[in-house]
Amino acid sequence: MEMLSPGRQAVADRVIGPRHVDIGCDHGLLPLALCSRLQRVIAVEKHRGPFETARRALSGSAVDLRQGDGLDPLQAGEVDSLSACGMGALNIRDLLQRGREKLPPQLVLQPQDNALPVRRWARENGFHLRDECWIDGHVVVDLQVGTGPDPAYAGLPEEAEFFGPLLLHHREYLSRQQQWLEGLGRPDSRLEFVRRLLRAFR
Repeated sequence: MEMLSPGRQAVADRVIGPRHVDIGCDHGLLPLALCSRLQRVIAVEKHRGPFETARRALSGSAVDLRQGDGLDPLQAGEVDSLSACGMGALNIRDLLQRGREKLPPQLVLQPQDNALPVRRWARENGFHLRDECWIDGHVVVDLQVGTGPDPAYAGLPEEAEFFGPLLLHHREYLSRQQQWLEGLGRPDSRLEFVRRLLRAFR
């Protein structure tokens, strides 16, 4: 079986299951890897080309492959966890919002760009940060249903939502964020915030 990328492996490592759905499964490698240890794995792909690729990759496996948009092919309560990788954060946010009534307790997300829209959606919809990591150039956000304010943000300024409150001690990640903000060429409170964090490493 083909190996997962480091980012996809980080997603797989955080999935609790036991019944899981991977939205936008593309080549099908992540659900194929998960089906060896989970009770049930569903893979959803919207586009015909990737769906056919996944169908060939998953042939003979226990993965339940379905074609459809977002959570449309699912029934409420059918899964315990969900992953979505390789999409923009806004697209992930929108598919979560559209399928809000079908969402399971755990969401493991790997947006292709800044995860701020995902974090903000989570805070507004009762999901807490269980874990975050930065790997393979992208952030993996692990969310769990919670009650009340997310304790991950307790005592932190609002800029922490942009960088990720659980990533504020990751020097290389913060350096990349600083470079990006400096490239904007305009004053930004987030830039001074990340500079202060980086100075604390010295």
